[in-house]
Order: sequence, then structure tokens, then C-alpha cells
Amino acid sequence: MKQFRKWTKNNLSIICIVLIIALTITSLMLVNEKIHNRRGFEGFLNEFYFINRSLSHRLESVLEQEEVSNEQLAKLSREFKKVYVALRTADRLLKDNINDGFFDLINLGAYQVDEMIFSANLDSTREDLIKIKEKILYIKENLYSEETGQENRNLSIEEFNNIISVLDRF
Repeated sequence: MKQFRKWTKNNLSIICIVLIIALTITSLMLVNEKIHNRRGFEGFLNEFYFINRSLSHRLESVLEQEEVSNEQLAKLSREFKKVYVALRTADRLLKDNINDGFFDLINLGAYQVDEMIFSANLDSTREDLIKIKEKILYIKENLYSEETGQENRNLSIEEFNNIISVLDRF
């Protein structure tokens, strides 16, 4: 025991230096991870904003027409699937989770469009798409920034999740 105390006393400064170096390296790694996650979210937010905007335009175009071709509906279905893929990818790559409720909305939208392709009664499905369009527009408006003229880059993941959790609001 005396030997350990003597060794500890002699090497205390070395132990402190090693601990300080380890703590510094760990802190730098955590800061770097946080910066990387933020940059990833900003890139995702930009991509999501434009995909959502494209979906909104496509929905408006389809809903304005009395008769819609299967080709137009197939394009709309692809727009829904693009949003879904972007959300799923971000959810897997970012450390913070993306709200799951919006995935259901996007799946519902894609399902409704597929129903329109195969259904003879387009009116009930059209009403569902109008409701989905309102939610998509709500998201688009809340992601928008007057300052940048596109998405608000200052949004946190929590704020983004609050915006896309539109299923609870309508």
C-alpha cells in the first residue's frame, strides 16, 4: 500500500495531464458531432423544404383539374414518396428523431393517390387529398423564412417536429 501511495504521489501530475487530455479530446469529439449533426439537419431541411414545395404544387395542380390522368396521379404519388424517403433518411442519419406522425400522413397521401388511379369514385379521395394539401401548405408556410426567402435555417429539430406534427392539429 505504501508503494502505491508513493507511486501515486510521484505520478499524480502525469495522471492529471492524461485525464485533462482525455477530457479535452472527448469534449472536442462531442462538439464536432453536434456541429456535424446540425449541418446534416440544415441540409435535410433545405432538401425537405423544396420537396415539400414541389409536392404542394403538384397537389394543387391535380386538385384544380376536373379530370386527372393516371400519369399525373403517378407523378403525385412519386412526390409523396420523395417526401417519405427524405424523412426516413433524415430520421436514420440524424441523432435526433424526426416526428413519426408525418410519415403516416405521407403514406396516407400516397395511398389516396394510388386509390384514385384504381378507383372509379374520385370525389371522396379528392376530399382526402384536399385535407392533406392543407396540412402540406401549413408545413410549407411554417418552414418559410422571410429573411432567406425559403426555409428557416434557424429551426431546431424540435421546432421542425412541432411543425410537421400536423396530424394532431387538424
